[in-house]
Amino acid sequence: MENGALGFDLHPEFGQAGSPNAGFVYVYFTEYRADGQTNHLNRYDLSLPDVAARTASALPLIAQERNNDGYHNGGSVEFGPDGFLYLAVGESSMPECHQKLDCALVSGILRIDVDKKGGDISRPIQRQPLNATTANYYIPLDNPYADRPDLLGEYWAHGLRNPFRIGFDPATGNLWAGDVGSTMWEEVNLIERGGNYQFPFIEGYERQQGIAMPDAVIGEQRGPVLTYAHTAFLRSIIGGLVYRGDKVPEANGQYVFLDNYSGQIMTLPATGERVEDYEMIARTTDVAQRGPTGFAVAPDGELLVVVMGDNDKPTGRIGKLVPSGSDSAR
Repeated sequence: MENGALGFDLHPEFGQAGSPNAGFVYVYFTEYRADGQTNHLNRYDLSLPDVAARTASALPLIAQERNNDGYHNGGSVEFGPDGFLYLAVGESSMPECHQKLDCALVSGILRIDVDKKGGDISRPIQRQPLNATTANYYIPLDNPYADRPDLLGEYWAHGLRNPFRIGFDPATGNLWAGDVGSTMWEEVNLIERGGNYQFPFIEGYERQQGIAMPDAVIGEQRGPVLTYAHTAFLRSIIGGLVYRGDKVPEANGQYVFLDNYSGQIMTLPATGERVEDYEMIARTTDVAQRGPTGFAVAPDGELLVVVMGDNDKPTGRIGKLVPSGSDSAR
């Protein structure tokens, strides 16, 4: 199941001497209990001297109760170039909240001000989600629904099924997401302010039989940049990042993404225009739910790939993408 630690990010001022935020890390995880599950976003202080003190420093931001099957939690925590924290949340097997922004914090991209700047930048939380507690952050005033007291102001975009990984393009600031599909389509989406990505009434570009479109659709409907068919081999897209380094020249300026089940590492042009196909540039040896689960860019520009590995053995690893034909390629 998709439980445990799912994602984290360091505060933009992490490690800066004299900053009150110099030790802060924000962690998103799913707590599993016999009687239920809770999706948490907590802040911890890594500047404290030992593990016990760091654990005790937990500051809760979001505690969202969810249905007890363990799937579709999302997972990415990313500070944007604007300094706000973006959190990707799945639909958490809660159909009662599909396409509703006055329900639970599920099925979208959230954007919050963890620094509580106030003034003309952000405001305090005004509405609590269903079966949840939120605290210790503000709502940015330029969020699309920040001025709607009847809606949850945290939403930046919605109508996503399971955006497990999101990532910002360091050159343009564009936000990209891989949205894990159901039985038909996997999607790459360019995430825009106020975008409605149409789950569950549309997946890919197809209306879903038996699922009614809301009488009043909230936000601007947006279709995916790329879809590929969900099969026994390709079945779990993992969103990636736009590569702007020079270590792998053929990937420069491309959106690089993954499929957990097949192990494929793929690229497409990072223009935001719809494309019909992708290029596969590599493949991990671990596949079938032991495959890749995320990307990172190392300080030297190298692309790092996180691979889950076996359930019962410590075979998880971090790999590195290098040009084919180089001495380290294998």
